[in-house]
Amino acid sequence: MHLLRCWKFKVRCSTLALIFALGGCGSSHSTTRPVTAVDEKLSHPDYWWNQPAVVHVSCPDFQKLWDACKGELYVRLFPIDREQYRDGLLTSEPVISKQFFEFWRTDAVDVHDVAESSLATIRRTIHFEVSRRDDGTYDVVPKVLVERFQSTERRLTAITQYHESFTGPRVSMDAPDESGVPFAAEYWYPLRRDSLLEKDMAESIRRRLGQ
Repeated sequence: MHLLRCWKFKVRCSTLALIFALGGCGSSHSTTRPVTAVDEKLSHPDYWWNQPAVVHVSCPDFQKLWDACKGELYVRLFPIDREQYRDGLLTSEPVISKQFFEFWRTDAVDVHDVAESSLATIRRTIHFEVSRRDDGTYDVVPKVLVERFQSTERRLTAITQYHESFTGPRVSMDAPDESGVPFAAEYWYPLRRDSLLEKDMAESIRRRLGQ
């Protein structure tokens, strides 16, 4: 009799747990907006580059300010991509971001950024925009774009093809989607601007300038 009561109690508990689980699943799918429905403008790097600056550094000497920015790229292991003196634009090449064991790198400022780049393929690109003020001094604005690597899944039609999931040829992506626009098998998707790294570089530039 005691065993029968215990069994009935366990059945009731399991039934209640199942009801709560189904209720939770139902509520999670109550929304009609898909997860992938995001604003199209957020997928363009220019949108993030054109966002207002969060910090700036001033200096009366253009060359000294320019050299400080170049030194900042050097110590953070970012190769220089473009040096446009007339436009006041200094850019770096995209660099894969720091992982948790790369303690000597300083391109990921906080713990969240390090964890993110350790779990996924993340890269950063740095722009320094220098402009002349009315009083004759110069301002530099550091901007950092964070991008994530995206890759489509490979189609496997037989169990013998499992070893080609990472080493085999890429799946053909020439066919367009429903909108008629072809899509790439591998691409970089912009996530955000790295305001923490921008502020950290600004402080480092000020120290280089003796401010």
